[in-house]
Amino acid sequence: MSVIAIGVAGWLSSSLLRDLDVEVAGVRFGTYDTIFVAAGVLIAACGTYAWIALRGSDAPAAAERTDAEPKPVDA
Repeated sequence: MSVIAIGVAGWLSSSLLRDLDVEVAGVRFGTYDTIFVAAGVLIAACGTYAWIALRGSDAPAAAERTDAEPKPVDA
């Protein structure tokens, strides 16, 4: 999967974002800055989604059951 991400980043930097030069609030963003910012926003969004989705799942369900005994392993 990371090979695909590297390919997409390379393609974006060499074609669509080739001559990008943007200034936002006094900070200048170029081609690679934009790719890194987009990756950071995507990572933060995924982390926020996981945080919200996993809220309330304090312990695994199997650990809460005390009546379950381990099954013997046949050798």
